[in-house]
Amino acid sequence: MNRVERSAIILIVIALACYLLYPTLKWNVLLDDKEKSVAVESNGYIRDYCHAEVRMMRQDIEAEADDLTDLSGKYVQVVKAASKSKVSPESGKWTKSDLLSAMDSGAGTEIERQMREHFLALKRTSGKSLKFGLDLRGGLSVLLEADGQATESRTGSRLSADEISTGLDDDVELLRRRVDEFGISEVDIHRQGIDQIVIEMPGTSDPERVNSLLKNSGSLKFSIVDADKSSQLASDVASNSDKYIDINGNFISQSFQEGFTAYGYYEQDDLGSDVLAGQYVLDDNQSMDAIYMRTVEVSRDQITGRPAVNFTMSSEGGELFYDITSKNVGRLLVVVFDGRIKNVATIRSALSTNVQVTGFNAKEAEELSVTLKSSALPVDLKVVSSQSVGASLGEDSIRQIFKSIVIGMAILAIFLLAYYHLAGLLSVVLLGLNLVLVVSVLSSFGFTLSLTSIAGVILTIGMAADSSIIIFERIKEELRKGVVPFNAVRVAYGKAMWTILDANITTMIAALVLSMLGATSVKGFAVTLAIGIVCTLITMLFTSHLVFDLFVRSDAKRISVGFNAKKEDM
Repeated sequence: MNRVERSAIILIVIALACYLLYPTLKWNVLLDDKEKSVAVESNGYIRDYCHAEVRMMRQDIEAEADDLTDLSGKYVQVVKAASKSKVSPESGKWTKSDLLSAMDSGAGTEIERQMREHFLALKRTSGKSLKFGLDLRGGLSVLLEADGQATESRTGSRLSADEISTGLDDDVELLRRRVDEFGISEVDIHRQGIDQIVIEMPGTSDPERVNSLLKNSGSLKFSIVDADKSSQLASDVASNSDKYIDINGNFISQSFQEGFTAYGYYEQDDLGSDVLAGQYVLDDNQSMDAIYMRTVEVSRDQITGRPAVNFTMSSEGGELFYDITSKNVGRLLVVVFDGRIKNVATIRSALSTNVQVTGFNAKEAEELSVTLKSSALPVDLKVVSSQSVGASLGEDSIRQIFKSIVIGMAILAIFLLAYYHLAGLLSVVLLGLNLVLVVSVLSSFGFTLSLTSIAGVILTIGMAADSSIIIFERIKEELRKGVVPFNAVRVAYGKAMWTILDANITTMIAALVLSMLGATSVKGFAVTLAIGIVCTLITMLFTSHLVFDLFVRSDAKRISVGFNAKKEDM
């Protein structure tokens, strides 16, 4: 591989590192706290927040006293949104009435959409950025364990070890879905051991937030639509919308007539938020709770090949479901989750314990599957321990840690520069590059930084510095033998490479073992160390060798590698 090819590889690696590091820099440095506080909330909260902001903007316009003044400079966002919606003022200037007209003609909707896209983009940025763990920010750590007796009591059957393991995997996925629903950000949920789950919530010490994940599983039921009363409801909503629709555009579920309840029907928009799409009146006497449901999976219809959702009921649930569906063939059956109608289907035939629902595209089928699974955790969980972890370091202490790291790096840089001269300068630059590579890789995984992982980063820097010192000392050995600088560099790297590889590979094996068998805190150290080792090999063997090749020509007489290099030192 020639110098050009090696240089191209290094430049690509550096560019990729900068790209991966940008979300961390943007989230922790460029954004203000207000934007971050909104971005970490649920999609529903973001939608309501943006809706309220647009409503307040309209109120500000209405409060303007003069209807003749050009207000385009004050309400630039409205003017831009109006231009995108192809709305323009007849008089040529944006007066109060023109701005209000534009808001009603699509500018308001466009502004709300832009705001939502902005905050959702920030939410994605948060997911790609480096985070601080419990020991740095404080928070709540909860250990959960599979409750076999409760699960057996609920399902009526004893689960095998494999079924419990699979169920716990589903529990983890379901809990992660609920994280966004309840607006709980930066939560780490993972398996531990055979039958345990750990939930870590940095920045909060309120155990009720965990209880909301475990207990508020959401009420889910199947119910039959009353078509005539639904038509009557539609007329009532059209004539008296304030009674049924709140200020955020959500339907207010309420009793319609005795034995019947009105619910809103919601669909997800392209930004992932529930949007009111209609309303139905449901027969309270023809509904069934989803506690009888056992399994849910997305599959394909064997005849048409289109997406389908299969679910099974207990024997008791199958009898109830058959009784309801057999009496209502041809009518609409809906799935109601947390007071919202999420899915509507027509009953084609009587249904019992094994049910297949078709008529969806792939996304709709997955959404129905998620909704049905959200009725209850596959395996019941009990809290084994709950520990509120104080921010033992606090923000001031965090600053002290990074201050200490900077001071340590400065002392190391001074030593390298003083003892190894220009070669030391190269080592300092490569140590900085090594740190950037490590942090960028950790950021790309949305890694949570803890004290132990910081220790791994520091150890990585030390190992990288040690590698560069080994290389420099080998170069000086060759120079003292009278070897010309160009050949001294090549021979030195050949000798140093195996020493460095041996040390790093041995450490890598230890790190991999720790990452697989160690506790969570140890895994953080091990993962950071393993990533650091790979980055060290890239910078100290591949990159530094290239730099020497670029600047040390075959006819070079001297090379600046510090003291004790016989006549060649500078």
